[in-house]
Amino acid sequence: MSQKYVEPHLTTINDLFNDFKVEKVRGEGNVKRKYKCSDKKALARKIFLRYLYHLMCGMMEGGTVFSFPMRATMELRWRRIPDYSFKKARAAGKLSEVDIVMTDRTCYELGLFYKLKNVQIFKPVKLSKNFYDMFITKVNTGFKYC
Repeated sequence: MSQKYVEPHLTTINDLFNDFKVEKVRGEGNVKRKYKCSDKKALARKIFLRYLYHLMCGMMEGGTVFSFPMRATMELRWRRIPDYSFKKARAAGKLSEVDIVMTDRTCYELGLFYKLKNVQIFKPVKLSKNFYDMFITKVNTGFKYC
């Protein structure tokens, strides 16, 4: 019997910009020297990564909601983890860094919310170590994201 593995939807920044049309990138002067990039495609990747970094910093600091500019409803926002899920996670050894006294036994998770045929779907977003540490520090001081 073979085991099936579920692959999450992951991609690299290079995969995102494989088919990127370089002609649309406009800039004055030498891109290599001015922006410290190898070419215009590298400049576009750099701008996109910087945008994502600032978006995540905003999400960490203020608990903002980011609505994607599209016809469908799609948001990146925080949600409170239900009590039973929080207890299960603590029993499994996860979320052990969360101070249950300061947080009043609550925790939050970042996720992508979207509607598909009038059904709201939630996909959790995994945080990098730096953002996770920032999140734990903020939650343990009593900050409430939602």
